[in-house]
Amino acid sequence: MCAGPSSRRCSTARCAATLARTVSNPSLEARGRRDGVTCLLAFDVLTVGGREVMAEPWEDRRKRLEDIASGLDSNRIAMVPVTDDGARLWALWVGQQGGEGIVLKDRRAPYRPGVRSPA
Repeated sequence: MCAGPSSRRCSTARCAATLARTVSNPSLEARGRRDGVTCLLAFDVLTVGGREVMAEPWEDRRKRLEDIASGLDSNRIAMVPVTDDGARLWALWVGQQGGEGIVLKDRRAPYRPGVRSPA
């Protein structure tokens, strides 16, 4: 999704700009909602600046995602909350907010397409 120079600072800004443009896309906004409001809820990042980061541990990828998100000026882009208390997250996310479920990850695990994390 994000392309740009290999400089982490520059690529982070480019990723942030790409995400902001994606969420403000009029055709995306109108899809499936009467009010046309669309939000993006991010939970992982797999490429940064055109460089694949899937082999990095999840906690490193999460830090990259937080760096990208900190450069965004949008109240319609958020990150999935992270906690060590899965039961509490389930109660909040599914029980109170109507989410469909939660994802458990080993913080040291790389992303392997099609393979479950041993969490």
